[in-house]
Amino acid sequence: MKLTKPQMELLRDVANGGTAVESYPPARKLVELGLCVRQTVGLSDRLEITEAGRQAMKEYGK
Repeated sequence: MKLTKPQMELLRDVANGGTAVESYPPARKLVELGLCVRQTVGLSDRLEITEAGRQAMKEYGK
């Protein structure tokens, strides 16, 4: 699987506690690929990295 630069940057951000709006295309793609999941917290939602996302970070650089 090849990630674009924005997808890889967002994956790193999510691993460090960041998130993105659901309509952001790289965020949608990371969820579609199973590298992140959306978690509802209170009235908002956030992206969380999955084990597959952590593995992708190891494979494609930190």
